[in-house]
Amino acid sequence: MLTSLEIQAPVCGLVVAPSSTAKGLRNTISTYTVVRLMATSDFFDELGPVGMGSRTKRLGERIFGEAAESYAELGYDFEARWFPLTNLLARQGSIAVSEAARRLGVSQPAISQFAAQLEDAGLVEFVADERDGRRRVLTLSPVGAELVSELEPVWAAFQEAAIELCMEAGVDFPAALRRIETALDRASLGDRVRAEISRGVRIVNYHRDLREHFATINLEWLSQMFEVEEIDRQVLDDPETHILGPGGQIWFATTAELGVVGTCALIKAKTGVYELSKMGVRTRARGQKIGEKLLRRVIFEAYRMQPQQLYLLTNKRCQAAIHLYEKHGFEHCSEIMDRFGGSYRRCDVAMVHRRTNGLAPKRPESSSDQLKP
Repeated sequence: MLTSLEIQAPVCGLVVAPSSTAKGLRNTISTYTVVRLMATSDFFDELGPVGMGSRTKRLGERIFGEAAESYAELGYDFEARWFPLTNLLARQGSIAVSEAARRLGVSQPAISQFAAQLEDAGLVEFVADERDGRRRVLTLSPVGAELVSELEPVWAAFQEAAIELCMEAGVDFPAALRRIETALDRASLGDRVRAEISRGVRIVNYHRDLREHFATINLEWLSQMFEVEEIDRQVLDDPETHILGPGGQIWFATTAELGVVGTCALIKAKTGVYELSKMGVRTRARGQKIGEKLLRRVIFEAYRMQPQQLYLLTNKRCQAAIHLYEKHGFEHCSEIMDRFGGSYRRCDVAMVHRRTNGLAPKRPESSSDQLKP
């Protein structure tokens, strides 16, 4: 039985899709093949996180399709979507529909639908609960138990293939999914959308109409805390030449009430190496987590550029900002200080971003909008 196997998230069953109707392996394969041939470009790369739901659904369908091909090639008439429930039964022996729904995190009607499909295929059966004869529980039939025994090495191969795939992609995919699900448990997508709308903060890309704000926002905090250096004036006076031209980017934070209230830039220091720089928030707009929102956006956009290194330079006086950077994955780095610290006289702190399994850093528990060079 499968109780001896440590199968956590095999390719053959990463997603449970209750709304799907089993139409047989041939239809699954032919439908998937057509979709795969049509995928000549990927608009989801442009959409970014806002397309996450549709993209994970597409990924699940692709995984199910490729798993179906594997089952068919091996001569098994087994739907990939049946895997989670079948595996649960193999591990537990018997289980009530309500308990299966809780363990798999799906609705009872969804479990009932899969159970009906498996019962029609002769793989499961409903029997009286040994502890309570009034209750019926789901268990593998003799045919199902025999099939599971045959599928053990196949599922083990799926597991190894899934591990290899995650290693090749450089991401612990099951752990990433778990963190996203945990984050949604803390605050639903709807709650987050409503919070963003209530804050009224938008992050927009650079265009020439916003050029003056890049200089005034940065000069405000620079002149309050430090001496404005020549390199500051060069970059702020002509960001097209010194930032955008070499391959960097600039973003602005805006609100309906206050207008442009924050900015941040990514400067391309050399091929594959980017500096997070010139981040600031107007004094009148602080306390609204605008700096935090800018920082998250810039880190996300930076990693879409596939950098070898993302660093920043700051000063010990900016303790609140340093704490914010640490919460978002930056570490103090003497190597960066040696290589780039001489760019500013005020620089006595250098940090480099520690990317965690391809994920954006966690939301910090607290933050400040006091930011850095």
